Amino acid sequence: MLPAGAAVVVSHVPGEPGTAGDAGVGYFDGESFSYYHALARDAAVVAFASTSTDLAAGQGGGGGLHLFQQRLLVPDGSDNILITHASGSAAECVAPGGAAAFSRLGVQAISADGRYVVYESRCENLDADLPGDAGISVYLWDAQTGLNTLLSRDATTAFAGGNAMISADGSTIVYTGEAEELGRAGGLGWDRVVIRMDRVSGSKTLVSAPVPDDGVSSADSSYALAVSDDGRYILYGSFASNLVAGQVDNGNDPNLFLYDSLAGTSQLVTHAAGNPTTPAEDDFYSTGDAVLSADGRFVTYDSAATDLVAGFVDGNGVDTDLYVFDRETGSNRRGSHRPTVRGR
Repeated sequence: MLPAGAAVVVSHVPGEPGTAGDAGVGYFDGESFSYYHALARDAAVVAFASTSTDLAAGQGGGGGLHLFQQRLLVPDGSDNILITHASGSAAECVAPGGAAAFSRLGVQAISADGRYVVYESRCENLDADLPGDAGISVYLWDAQTGLNTLLSRDATTAFAGGNAMISADGSTIVYTGEAEELGRAGGLGWDRVVIRMDRVSGSKTLVSAPVPDDGVSSADSSYALAVSDDGRYILYGSFASNLVAGQVDNGNDPNLFLYDSLAGTSQLVTHAAGNPTTPAEDDFYSTGDAVLSADGRFVTYDSAATDLVAGFVDGNGVDTDLYVFDRETGSNRRGSHRPTVRGR
């Protein structure tokens, strides 16, 4: 049992809770060390990445970056489970052509109860039904069955994918994929699109669909950022200028959008004050830092634009400011303002 107020080694060797594995948690690519881990919100379950070769029983020593899960509130300590195992085996998965295995977790990678984990991997033998031979693809691991399922695919072909996330209730999976996965032609630039998948039915929807949607083409490059707890609302970034009816082209700068799965429509988050279809002035948006509230109502993000709110007074030049978008009002307000002076 996890001692109250005490630290434990999660990345330990089987049967020895106090002995760390033979390598660290995370990944060093020669320039930076990345920590990939996720904690289930409503259960004492953690998923993490490590290059250790001795964390799970039967793991083998193939090497590379692999994913593991551990349940913390287990008497006498819980051993790690290898998530990225070869189909039908306890051993590590392998990448095509002898390349080093590589798997990673993104934001919102684990359901609240800890049962489901979504991730990206370049392994080729995780799912017996179809080899993962498209580079890095998106997978779902089910703790109850122990099986991995390739998600970024059609009936016969694996596709590349990333930015994988799952709603807290486990109902909805969102990721950045290729337009061709949904039978669509590529967009004006990269053919990256945002895909929503119903975990139970397996049905997929193009979130970043052009308006009007002819069912064949796709908008310009888009990327998934966050999903609400119930899977209804999806936050994403895009270079496209045809995601909202009447949207004004702002020269291919990225903007933030909020998609309503029930309505099947997107709202432009980073719009000029009073103009819901006009992007704010051409400027850099730190879209990768945007955050969506659990209920999907609020989006926080930072920007150096000066026309997101009316009466804005720029007190810091090119530095970014914090903004909050309210889905219900469709408007932005500045978060990083002086006391009682919201426009400054």
